[in-house]
Amino acid sequence: MAKSGRPIDPARTQAVWQAVSELVMEKSLAGLTMEGIAKHAGISKVTLYRRYGDLANLVQAYVTFHTEQALSTEPALSSDSQSATQRDLQTQLSSLGYQILSLISRPDVLLFDTAISAAQRQFPELGKQLFTCGPARVLANLTAMLAPFLHAHGNKLTAEEAAHMLFALWKSGFYDELQMTGRMPLSAEQLKQHAERKTQLFFQFIKEC
Repeated sequence: MAKSGRPIDPARTQAVWQAVSELVMEKSLAGLTMEGIAKHAGISKVTLYRRYGDLANLVQAYVTFHTEQALSTEPALSSDSQSATQRDLQTQLSSLGYQILSLISRPDVLLFDTAISAAQRQFPELGKQLFTCGPARVLANLTAMLAPFLHAHGNKLTAEEAAHMLFALWKSGFYDELQMTGRMPLSAEQLKQHAERKTQLFFQFIKEC
C-alpha cells in the first residue's frame, strides 16, 4: 500500500478498481497486468507499483475494498448485545444479507470469481488469500453477530455453524442459476425480499435446535 506520509487520492484508487473490473471482464485475470491496469486507470506504473507492490497485492486489495464496502452498511448492534431481540437481529441480518448478495451478484464480481478459479496455476496462493479477504471475513462478521444471541438462548448450534448456514441460505434459490447462466433472475427489490425470507427461515430453523 502507499508509503507512510504519502496521501492516497480516493478518485485515483477508484479508477484503479474500475480498471480491474473492466479489464477482468474484457480479458480475464490471466490477461490482467500492472501495466494494463495503470494505462486503463490513467496513472503511472510507478505509482501503481509503489502503492501495491505487485499484481497479487493489488487484486487482494481490490477484494478487501469491495468486501468492506458491503460490510460497512452493517447496522450497529445494541451496546448490550444480549438485550437485542430476535426482531432486531433479524432486521440487521436481512439488511446485511441484501448488501452481500448485491455485491456477489454483480457481473464484474461474478467474472472476477470465475477468473480467480481459472488462474490458480498462475497465482496458486491468491485463491486462499482472497477467500480470507472476502467470504471468510463475511462469515467472521456473521459469527460475531450471531454468537451473543445463540448463547443467550442456549442454542445447540455454534456461531460458526450458524453463520455458514445463513450464508448458504442467502445464496440458495438463485445464485447457482446466476453462476451458470450469467443472468440475474431477481430484481433489486426481489433480492431484498429474498434476503428477508431466507433470514426469517434461518430463525425458524434455529428455534428448533
